[in-house]
Amino acid sequence: MNSIMRTTAVSRTIPIVTTAFLTFSLAACASPGGANSTNESGKEVEQDASQPLTVWVDSTRQPMAEAYKEAHPDANVVIETYDGNANGATTLQTKISLFNQSGEGWPDVVFSTQPQEMSWMTQDRYAFPLDITEKLEDSVKDSFAKGALVPCTVDDKIYCLRNDLAMNVTWYNDALFKEFGYEVPKTWEEWGELGEKVAAEHPGYIIGTIGDNWATDIYLWASQCPANANEGDRQVRIDLTDPKCTRVQELIDPLIANGSVSTDTVFSSSFANTYKDKMLMLIGPNWYGGALLEKGAALEQTPGTWGVAPALTWKDGTETTGNVGGGLWIVSRHSQVQDKAVDFVSWVTTSEKTQGTAPGYPANTEAAKAWLKNLRDRKFYVNDPSEAFENAAAKVWDGWAYTSYSWYTPWADKVVTRLLEGSSLKDTLPAFQEEMRNKAEATGYKVVE
Repeated sequence: MNSIMRTTAVSRTIPIVTTAFLTFSLAACASPGGANSTNESGKEVEQDASQPLTVWVDSTRQPMAEAYKEAHPDANVVIETYDGNANGATTLQTKISLFNQSGEGWPDVVFSTQPQEMSWMTQDRYAFPLDITEKLEDSVKDSFAKGALVPCTVDDKIYCLRNDLAMNVTWYNDALFKEFGYEVPKTWEEWGELGEKVAAEHPGYIIGTIGDNWATDIYLWASQCPANANEGDRQVRIDLTDPKCTRVQELIDPLIANGSVSTDTVFSSSFANTYKDKMLMLIGPNWYGGALLEKGAALEQTPGTWGVAPALTWKDGTETTGNVGGGLWIVSRHSQVQDKAVDFVSWVTTSEKTQGTAPGYPANTEAAKAWLKNLRDRKFYVNDPSEAFENAAAKVWDGWAYTSYSWYTPWADKVVTRLLEGSSLKDTLPAFQEEMRNKAEATGYKVVE
């Protein structure tokens, strides 16, 4: 999960974050510097297999680490829990900086909920992750979904393994669609037309929300809007006047105005009180099922009433979707037990035992099959979500940049707060663009026109 998740969502989601990614290089986001098997002085780290394997995880991923420990009793695994760098935390940056100064204290493996970690972690001042490219079996590297390791790859070197994907799909209330006599939309344009119908014929019901901090990943990312587009060589394009951005605004503003798209966050009590029984559909990541809809979730729905359809496309042929999260397992270049550490990250990301019942959709394709089987066996949905999930997993737009600055805070501050005050999306985007450009330049990125 990125820094986007509300605290209530952290234990349920990947993040999560976010998904199979199409191939692009993170070289634009970082300089790999000395991020290899040597320490800060350039010397090879002496290996000592007798040392314990220290693993940092968040509470959601703790069972995965415990499963490895149980399956490998001779590995001497020490598990420590921390916040997972979620919800805007900078725990890892702070800790790694202190460890680099003192020359000790680094964990051997760390899990992070944020897929953009390599944008800062491979820079010379941190130089934390181990290049595991040659340490991984080819069968392991090849077993991940197409593009899933993009957030882990810098200059064609692999510095981490992806835990889960967070691609967006279409969630729909089958019972309400049948009651109202509507067809589940396949395109964004059809979705907009449906919103007009819903507002006129069933006021109070909604087809989505734009009030979440991660709405950028749902709407702008899927449209290939250059709100934070990767231009290579630590350059980004941030242009909300691009037609692929304005079409999103033009689509959604009328729906905000007529009430068919909410400006509230799905994890708020006000959203639950107002819309729990009036959600015709939602556009969002694969973890919405476990986090929002299923038994015990924030907006718990009746089994057999909801279905999952493929991600919406645009009539002009744009068939990509966005991503909301997806965590990483990272091996430290300072580790004295690198072989054990690589074995650990390989095992927890590929094992059906850890991934088959995980909160989020596994990045590993074989583990994903087990995950989907468990989902089907729960018999919560009216259809088999497998096709929609597998289809979306390969269609996340590869043009979004994994930058060291966050795009969620600017969206929350410059867009969501003003939407709640009654502003239109069109009125908020200039301020969002300015804040994004300021953040990019302040963190060393060049904003290209």
